[in-house]
Amino acid sequence: MKMKILIADDEKAARQKIKSLLKDFAEVGEIEEAQDGQIALEKIDAFNPDLVFLDIQMPKLTGLEVAAQCTEKAHKLVFVTAYDLYAIKAFETHAIDYLLKPVSKSRFQKTMERVLSFHQSEPEDTSNLQQLIKNLTASSSMQRLALKSSGSLLLIEASDVAFCQAEEGISKVCLLKSGELKHHIDSLYSDLSLAELLGRLPDELFLQVHRSYLVNLQQILAIHPDGRSHYLQLKEFPSLRIPVSRSQFPELRQRIQRL
Repeated sequence: MKMKILIADDEKAARQKIKSLLKDFAEVGEIEEAQDGQIALEKIDAFNPDLVFLDIQMPKLTGLEVAAQCTEKAHKLVFVTAYDLYAIKAFETHAIDYLLKPVSKSRFQKTMERVLSFHQSEPEDTSNLQQLIKNLTASSSMQRLALKSSGSLLLIEASDVAFCQAEEGISKVCLLKSGELKHHIDSLYSDLSLAELLGRLPDELFLQVHRSYLVNLQQILAIHPDGRSHYLQLKEFPSLRIPVSRSQFPELRQRIQRL
């Protein structure tokens, strides 16, 4: 019986690349696609794929969050990742395959050989996958934000993002002056919404304080009253006034107290 495959990635070009590479394998049957984590979870349930290519950074639900809810299919998950070598070693240690973006044909061939070798095997113990998901989700130091710049894909450490600002349908990502890219670039533009960016950044570090602003909580220098509302002053952008909506102020105050 041919394999049913789901490709979950928010980038259409990335889905098409994997779909194209799958054409070389006669064992491949029906292919479905999902453009975000929520749709991926729904299609895993409805489509019941034999194999899922799961991007880690997706809107609504990350690949790790999707995997955490379907660990019974652990031996049929292949993560597609932009994580560093430390995280990749974790995948190898726990016998879960991965593909590092951009996906090469030779590496994809090895992945499929591994997948096909146990396509008919019994499901494996999922405890290793569960532990891996827990470790990666909890470790914000491994979280990166993949952003396009001048045709290139830059991997930004989440901790290097000072704040994000919505500007006329696009998002401006402002980086710390002390960050690893300080000598190259101070801001990037993304077609992702603030909500989508928030979904790709560590929850414990970022908060959307206003409909137009998402901030790194560790970069807040002061919270100032401004009539009936408040504004933020950031450590590396002291002259910038970031507004705080009245509805978000209670959560901001609570989160700051927990830092």
